[in-house]
Amino acid sequence: MRKRNTEETLADLYLYLASKGLVPLPPKLPERRPKRRRYREGELVTPAQTARFLKVSVKTLANWRVKGDGPVFKKIGSSVVYDFADLKSFVATRSRASTSAGRA
Repeated sequence: MRKRNTEETLADLYLYLASKGLVPLPPKLPERRPKRRRYREGELVTPAQTARFLKVSVKTLANWRVKGDGPVFKKIGSSVVYDFADLKSFVATRSRASTSAGRA
């Protein structure tokens, strides 16, 4: 069991007292959504950003690089980067009309 910090304990106590009507309920704060990152043509992105864009894991990208199945990548020193334009064309070439379309 993890150790609770003081802020969590006080927040739980306040919510308990509010549920009993002893203190007013706190106002509901609007949810904060993270800003979506907009990529531009020709921008180089990391494997983590690429994985997020393609909705796959970083490990899947690494496996695709070994097999030559994934998007075109660039090697700069020891770093792997992807050109955003290449990612868009990779996604465009993956369009299928049915689950059996494009099989060899």
